[in-house]
Amino acid sequence: MKINTIRFKNIHSLKGEHEIRFNEGVLDDAGLYAITGPTGSGKSTLLDVITLALYNQIPRISSTMSSTKVDADGGVMTRTTDDCYAEVEYVSKGVSYRSHWSIRRNSRKTIEAHKHELHNVSTGVIMDTSPRSVPKSNETVIGLDYTQFVQAMVLSQGQFSRLLHSERKERNKLLEEITGAKQYRRIGIAAHDRLRTAKQNVKLQEAKLTGIEILPNEIVVEKTRAKKELQKKEPLLNKAYKAFQSKLDTKHSIQRFTKEKEEHVIAHEA
Repeated sequence: MKINTIRFKNIHSLKGEHEIRFNEGVLDDAGLYAITGPTGSGKSTLLDVITLALYNQIPRISSTMSSTKVDADGGVMTRTTDDCYAEVEYVSKGVSYRSHWSIRRNSRKTIEAHKHELHNVSTGVIMDTSPRSVPKSNETVIGLDYTQFVQAMVLSQGQFSRLLHSERKERNKLLEEITGAKQYRRIGIAAHDRLRTAKQNVKLQEAKLTGIEILPNEIVVEKTRAKKELQKKEPLLNKAYKAFQSKLDTKHSIQRFTKEKEEHVIAHEA
């Protein structure tokens, strides 16, 4: 998964609309880069934009975002503004996607329910428009859930240390997802199962072979000769069989007609 562009408006202290293209200029050439700056400059805001647009969550708030949460927390939408959005364009397995999250105040200054959409940019198809399911759709496309994504992709303050000190099972699972090692593990399991099946088949064939008697060459020659003699006689035997079958059919017909005649005589005398 590679992030190409982030766009946002009125998120935290960064008022107004902003756009950062990671696939152009020095950012594209860098490959790996760090977000630095003084406290309050908006470093964490950029990471919040990414996770908000993808999963409707941000690291500094434990639960998913909602209109009630935004209104009560007051830390997502820039103060004194009436709307905000977060958008991420990314590439996963060669396909481009755009995930857009937004929320606004209505004319009564009440914050409405947030909107969330996932587009397949490569095909132009809108994949999901349900705020409840878009985070799951992104998870399916990216291959990481929110927790794994935060630990592996954005590495906000303290998250890298959290990854290093996480349980071995959790860390191994995450590293499998990041590196694609899960596929190799599946291949390994499939290869092991295939080898086990092959060994079982070999043992079965070996067991069958133990019950087979290997005849001496002179007996094989004699049986081959006998087979050829029988094959020569086969046409004559088939001809004799057909003649016998014809006579048998005739006999059955005579018996049937005789029985019918007798039944008619009895019926007539009665």
